[in-house]
Amino acid sequence: MVPRIQYVSFIVVFDTYNVLWRLSTTRFYMKKATASAAVERAIQAEKKAVSMESKLRKVEEEMEQLRRKMRESPEMALMQEIAQLKGQLAESESRIQHARADCTKAQLEKEQHKAQVHRLVRFSVHALDGLRRYALNLLH
Repeated sequence: MVPRIQYVSFIVVFDTYNVLWRLSTTRFYMKKATASAAVERAIQAEKKAVSMESKLRKVEEEMEQLRRKMRESPEMALMQEIAQLKGQLAESESRIQHARADCTKAQLEKEQHKAQVHRLVRFSVHALDGLRRYALNLLH
């Protein structure tokens, strides 16, 4: 018969080994399960990404069709004509403004010339008066 201490120590060692083995296999299966779950999530994410890309392509195509329809619509033609007419209006207003500025400048020059003529006339009158007095002084 095996002594009781050796038997107990064998059971403790065996139990310890058994527990460690279970822990390691449990960890292995947990890692494997975690890895397989991660792989599964990655596969699902990839499928979802492909699905989203196809939806994105569809939406982009629909937007392009909508833009094309908008460009071809009569409303867009009218909007383009309105924009063109607004440009012409701005150009015409600019020309009118330049013409007014030129007219104002011409008026100012006219007034300056008029003032200069008045000064010349006054100077001439004063000069004639001076000459007349001089001539009268010479005659007397």
